[in-house]
Amino acid sequence: MEPRADGGLTPVSPSSTMHAMKLMMNAKWAALAIFLVGIVLTAVLHVWHLRANTSVAEERLSVLGGSVSREIGERMQSYEFGLRGAAGAVNAAGPDRMTAGAFRRYALSGDLAREFPGAHGFGVVRRVPAAEEVQFLARARGDGRPDFAIRQLSPSQGERFVIDYIEPIEPNRASVGLDIATEPSRRQAALISMRSGRATLTSPITLVQATAKERHGFLLVRPIYRAEMDLDTPAAREAATFGWAFAPLVIDNVLAGLDTYAGQINLTLRDMTDGRTAAPFYMSAGADADAATQARHRVPMEVGGRIWELEIRPTPLFYTSLGLMDPRGTVLVGLLLSCSLAALAALLIRGREREAQAVRMQAQQAAMVTASDDAIVGAALNGRITSWNPAAERLFGFDVEAAMGHGLDDLLPPDQKRDPQGNVLARVSAGEVVAPFEAQRQRSDGSLLEVSISAVPLLHNGRVVGVAKTYRDISVRKAAERQLRQSHDQLEAMVVQRTHWLETARRDLRTLIDALPSKVGYWDKGHVIRFANKAYSQSLGADPAHLSGWGRRELLGDALFERSLPLVEAALRGEPQCFEQSIAAPDGLGQRHEL
Repeated sequence: MEPRADGGLTPVSPSSTMHAMKLMMNAKWAALAIFLVGIVLTAVLHVWHLRANTSVAEERLSVLGGSVSREIGERMQSYEFGLRGAAGAVNAAGPDRMTAGAFRRYALSGDLAREFPGAHGFGVVRRVPAAEEVQFLARARGDGRPDFAIRQLSPSQGERFVIDYIEPIEPNRASVGLDIATEPSRRQAALISMRSGRATLTSPITLVQATAKERHGFLLVRPIYRAEMDLDTPAAREAATFGWAFAPLVIDNVLAGLDTYAGQINLTLRDMTDGRTAAPFYMSAGADADAATQARHRVPMEVGGRIWELEIRPTPLFYTSLGLMDPRGTVLVGLLLSCSLAALAALLIRGREREAQAVRMQAQQAAMVTASDDAIVGAALNGRITSWNPAAERLFGFDVEAAMGHGLDDLLPPDQKRDPQGNVLARVSAGEVVAPFEAQRQRSDGSLLEVSISAVPLLHNGRVVGVAKTYRDISVRKAAERQLRQSHDQLEAMVVQRTHWLETARRDLRTLIDALPSKVGYWDKGHVIRFANKAYSQSLGADPAHLSGWGRRELLGDALFERSLPLVEAALRGEPQCFEQSIAAPDGLGQRHEL
């Protein structure tokens, strides 16, 4: 229904309502379709952006992996130079004429710590046939080392590979005399090096001089061949081998200060020589071998005849350094564009949608007027009734034929011919909406009823042509309010009396409990005191007014709190407790014994 020029309400045709609803649905579907297309394009761009960022990150990780692997290779190669120097010193002196003193003088001729940072030292391993062990020990002990002895990591009757010299001696003294042939990894590296002529690395081991670094150590060995002997075949090289120059290495020291590009990457090293994934023998600070991450780069390396795998994982600083645009920005921009385009599409048909919405609202209003439980009465500006809904018939007892054309004042009681809210028609004529107010109105049988009244202007082509008044029967509510006020007054009187009784009882109970010589206290399950009588407060040396809210530990002290805690917890489980305890008096003089 819609306002007429005379102030009445005209029904709206079903066809116009359906047309309005169709226009609105078209607008919604158009906006939704554009929005969904934008979302799909945003998702495609987001995936592309992620892949582009991933490609850049992988390329950068590959570059860093190559750089780090080269640096590790260069560091390991530097120790080979040290082994060559040690082997050269033995050959220069003559393998059988080298002494501990001569080797020490060779070591002191250079600065090992500066030239070979990370190396635990450099030394010589001598081949000792089992039949020559006695002669070897006699020679070593006669070389200023009377306590020299051969030590084995496991029993062996074969040829000995004995550490004869190592410098500096003090941090490596535990390794002197060790038969490295009695440990499989050390023996295998020595044999491979002897037969190949190349510097060879053991698998990760625990050095006897660095037992705290479990499986973080290595031996790098290089054969020392006797001069002027055939070295053309593995067998010939084995026959010519006097021993080995070697360097004990701890990987943490070897890689100390390794460039991780200001914390952009974490490093993990594994020995993969045996063809299976081994546990890491090195992880940089902050690395976690079990951490789940998609971005990682692995670089295989050949180091001293072993196959290492270098794994590089990026840190948050790595992505920051790349300066890549966050893919979430693409999503945000895509969402904004999708919303903007959808809004623009909606605006293009906004005019038609507004018309459709107005028609729909009028249809809804008409349906509400017809189905409303409130009496809705339309009137012209002169006060004559122009519309009368079914609820008005039920409320006032006049059918629509009897009501039409009469004045609104006919509904007023004889002694209330003036509207209690002033001239409602005049206010509505000025375009004002009159808020609900309460008043009395008269039914067709002369009886009075209490109603809530509101009024709104009726517009036609933008001009006020009448008023729509809503009447709601509030007789039951008003009666209930009167009954409620009466009950409230009675209840307030009862509350005052009951409060007086409770306060008196509380005061008497407190006086009685404070008069008890025994300590009475109430603690909640959180060990917080909620009540204490006078005797209890005095025993704690506390002011009763400020005792509530304190914890047992603060009031009793740590020792007494911990001692009584099992008993208190048992009581909290519902198990009554009876026990004795001794506590210090509040003045610190003596102790008090309690049950």
